[in-house]
Amino acid sequence: MNKPKLAVLTSRFPYPIDKGDKLRLYHQLKDLSNRFSVHLFALHENPIEPESYNAIEPFCDTIHLYKLSAWQWPKQALRCLWYKQPLQIGYFFNSSIQATLKQAILKLNPDALYVQLSRMMPYTDGLPYPIVLDLQDCFSLNYSRAAQQTAGLKSLFYQREARTMANYETDLLSSPIVTTIISALDKNALPLQPNKTIIIPNGVDTFFFQPLNNEKPFDMVFVGNLSYQPNQEAVRFLCEAIMPQLLKQMPNVRLLIAGANMPESMKQWETNNIQCIGRVNDIRSAYGSAKLFVAPLFSGAGVQNKMLEAMSMGMPCITTSLVQTPLNAPINNTLLTAETANEFCEAIVRLLNNPEDGKIIGQAARQWVETNYQWKAANATLIELIQQTMNK
Repeated sequence: MNKPKLAVLTSRFPYPIDKGDKLRLYHQLKDLSNRFSVHLFALHENPIEPESYNAIEPFCDTIHLYKLSAWQWPKQALRCLWYKQPLQIGYFFNSSIQATLKQAILKLNPDALYVQLSRMMPYTDGLPYPIVLDLQDCFSLNYSRAAQQTAGLKSLFYQREARTMANYETDLLSSPIVTTIISALDKNALPLQPNKTIIIPNGVDTFFFQPLNNEKPFDMVFVGNLSYQPNQEAVRFLCEAIMPQLLKQMPNVRLLIAGANMPESMKQWETNNIQCIGRVNDIRSAYGSAKLFVAPLFSGAGVQNKMLEAMSMGMPCITTSLVQTPLNAPINNTLLTAETANEFCEAIVRLLNNPEDGKIIGQAARQWVETNYQWKAANATLIELIQQTMNK
């Protein structure tokens, strides 16, 4: 019996896994390919390396790649300003690609479209197929938080994106398409309430991210995509607000900053106590090199995959309520929360001076993730939803 055909549209090729949307789609494709004939239609800005292509090919019957041209961005930005659309919609849109992609999908004649992120919806115009759209996060909330955490032109930019994205999300939610999102917090923050958006959480590969019994040369680590604004602000807060206070109490404390796409400017914070290494071949080595995971995130939306990975590795974690709330992880049992530099310092000193407390919290975190964040369970809901959409 032939599998139903599913066309998957994404703004980024889902490998290497260096961003949250790529991580989510990579694990979804694994399970979607068991039920559907998957045909991937992916935009990309940089060349796709053979090893990246080979990592995705087993899950797809066909792969269609479309390279975005940087020179079209100024024209698209002006178009978005004129039509009062979010600039990110224009950044990822190319009319020539749309025409080519549309013809390829019409020729394929799929049973449904699975679209990752609202920025890809313009590519579905004129396609007569049922759609499941993964909003993933509430982007208008993300931009609103970013506006509050910045000033000047940056704040004005994020205010505009929050406003126009809220309008765009409202239009999508008012249409007959099926929408999914990553957490209850994000669903409840969407600009149209109530809405029929289905929560499809992320998971974590608990077999891959296991506790490591090794030397811990660092006391703390922060891991993330370092080109992402909320992560950049978290690094700044760690280096400029937390570390100076912490060093007064613990002069030998050491912090590691690791992750893809690290700006050269982050090197400014390197000292004998702070090391910024950027990308590592195996991110587990970064997590495993420290006693604590510290994530002072004050903007962004959705579920933080870095937290799930650190918790899966049995690490005691300290983060903000903004991160804890969508995770719904029990405070003080599976992780600690803090909001100010003083509160972060108090929590860090407590766990470093009482490693047995940290061990208990780390073990509870691991057990909680194993129970609540499995890809198979999350993807089973997605598969059922797509099948129902196909059958309507």
